This record gives sequence, C-alpha cells and structure tokens, in this order.
Amino acid sequence: TLTFATARGLARSRFNCVCSLTHSRSLTSTKNNINQHYDVIIAGGGAVGSVLARLLLNDNDSSTLSHRRRPLKVALLEQRSSPPSLDNIVNNNSQTPNARAYALSPTSLSYLGPSVLQRLNQTNRLGIYDSMQIWEHDGPAQLHFTGEDLNEAVKSGRLVDLHELIETNNGQHQQQSSRKPWLGSVVEDRPLVSAVWDELRSDERIDLLDNIQITSISAPSQNTLGNVEPPPPVVMSCKRSTISEGGSKEDEECTLSADLLVAAD
Repeated sequence: TLTFATARGLARSRFNCVCSLTHSRSLTSTKNNINQHYDVIIAGGGAVGSVLARLLLNDNDSSTLSHRRRPLKVALLEQRSSPPSLDNIVNNNSQTPNARAYALSPTSLSYLGPSVLQRLNQTNRLGIYDSMQIWEHDGPAQLHFTGEDLNEAVKSGRLVDLHELIETNNGQHQQQSSRKPWLGSVVEDRPLVSAVWDELRSDERIDLLDNIQITSISAPSQNTLGNVEPPPPVVMSCKRSTISEGGSKEDEECTLSADLLVAAD
C-alpha cells in the first residue's frame, strides 16, 4: 500500500531536479483526440490518489530549489465516474454507511488538510476517538492508549494539533487546556474521497479525468533514465468515455505523458 507520506516524498524528490528546469512541452488537441503533458499523473482517484494530488498541489516544503519551482501540473485519473459531492452524500438520508472505512492517525488526518477535515467534522463524518484498548482473546495481556499520551508530541511540534488545524481554518480558537487530543478517527471511504475531490475541483492546476482507461504505457528504459536529463517522460495511451450533448456515449482517444507516473489503485 502506498502511504500518503511515502507518495509525497517520492514525488517531491523526483521534482527537485525536474521542476527547476525551464523546458516546455507541446500541447495539441483535436476532435476525439487529446495530447497533454503533466508533471505528475496519478492513476487511481481513491483515498490515496486524491490525497496525494492534494498534497502535491499544496506542497510548501522548503528546499534549496524551492525558489525555482513552478507550480506542478497534475492529472488524476479515475476509471469510474467521479465521486459525488460531500453535500450530495450528506443530503441523501437513504444512503447506508459505506462498508469501507479507515482508522486514521493524527498525522494521516492532517494530510487531508484543514478544509477537508472541517467539512467532514461538520457533517458528522469523523468518528473521533480519544482512547483505545487492545487485548488478547485468550490471555491477560492488554494495552491501553489515550489521547493524553500524545500531549508531549503535540507540544514539541512532532505531531500536528488537529484542533488547532481545524480552528485556525474556521477562525475559531478554544482553550488548549479544555480540549482533549485526538488519538485518531474512523472515516468512511466514500465521504473522505468526495470531500477531497470537492477541494480538487476548485483548483485549476489539476485535471480530473474520470471514466478513463489506460490501454498502454511506454516507459523509458533504465539505461535512458541514467543518461538523459531531464529523463524522457512516461507516455500513456488512454480511452475516455464521455456523454455528448445529444446524450450519446462517445470514446475519446487520449495520449498523456508525465515526468512521473504514480500508481495509486
């Protein structure tokens, strides 16, 4: 499984060299055929893929090359239709809870960003817990964790203060002594992905391509990667289904290329 932190670190290190360059690539578009180049293409628009896209667009990491970086151009590919908005899910009272859910640590929750966290919290889609007990089914051994165990890590800055993160985004502040640290939260997959996609839809730096299928991938050889700078891009042939104004289904042939392809299925 590709974790949020690992994926972001992989992309960041890859672009310390690529994003400092000033070369450009051509973009052409004809009827039923699209040719587009991206810095990063993420194949898979689920929880990991969508959150990685959000992290890349909001990467404030400072490095020796940060002053030469340009904004990344990112594409997020999803084989299925794009997820509904979070408001649509909340207003659909007949919808049953999503069977797929995650128990996320404070660090993983912070990767969602303050606005996404706030929306999930306001719509009661965060199952926050501040204690946890683990025990053996046939023995006396047990472990007990509480949110207070994280106080020192929060105070020292090693762990994100989720209360502060949400309240700063909301313009509200609460006495630190009166709040209890989160040990984690259970989040359903569907609302989480919808909330992240809602945020991505408002960002012009990313293309959200749903109903798209990758038919072939052409990657540079290892020998080429070691001798060319910048390395040649990964090229993909894709087929995307769209609905015309008349309501008929049409297939669009796409040729996409990227300096980095991330599989986040």
